[in-house]
Amino acid sequence: MTTNLKKIAGVYHARLNAKGQTKWVSTGCDNKPEAQAVLDESGVERLNIVAKAGRLTAKSIGQILTGKNLTCAKALEKYAKLMAVSKSPKTVSNNILVVGNWMKEAKIETIPPSSVTAHHIDRWINNQALDWKRSTRQVALGSVRTFFEFCSSQGWIVADPSRQVALDYDCMTHEQKEATEKNPFTEDEVKLLVKALTADLKLCETGKQDSFREPHHVLFWLFAVRLSAETGLRLSDIAQLEWRSLSHMETDFLTI
Repeated sequence: MTTNLKKIAGVYHARLNAKGQTKWVSTGCDNKPEAQAVLDESGVERLNIVAKAGRLTAKSIGQILTGKNLTCAKALEKYAKLMAVSKSPKTVSNNILVVGNWMKEAKIETIPPSSVTAHHIDRWINNQALDWKRSTRQVALGSVRTFFEFCSSQGWIVADPSRQVALDYDCMTHEQKEATEKNPFTEDEVKLLVKALTADLKLCETGKQDSFREPHHVLFWLFAVRLSAETGLRLSDIAQLEWRSLSHMETDFLTI
């Protein structure tokens, strides 16, 4: 029979099951009957039962919602299918790769999402052995958070453990914390691109360029290069602009 009292350094300790781990808490008593009385009064036994019931409840929720044991791996499969509806294949692939690698390293693929704790995420994203820079860690943590937002929307979890995790800058080197300086195009480089595209456009308009390169395609790139240089917008941002988005811009700029 397993006892819930253990003598350590002459003092009886009570066993406490917390987050899947066994911890021994001092009763402050060197006499076993007295220690047992303290244990009975403390309600630790009740806490241990509640912890076991919580694990059973988490498993039961998965069985009720899915008709079978809901594991993190199964939840990730369902998450990937939903993402594929509205996200690009590359976005889906990158996100699933990050979350999948985390699950594998944290050894949680076979447990339900409701059993995942902040500790499972924290010891991964704040691992000193990682050579990831701050920005990479932020993106990875964001991917995990998005996964748990999905789990929450499905009713698989009550509390989101990822929201309790933040980046620990003390575990990163100075180089990892500092953003890498990126050199933008120089004015001469922008002029070179504009010149090349302008020449390309003329060739297209005179029919001297390859047939697969339509004038409006070259015109878009010419416009995009100039607009990006003036505003700092990315190509993906420019592609979503409407004419009314440019209503306050200089008219001479819009003249290619």
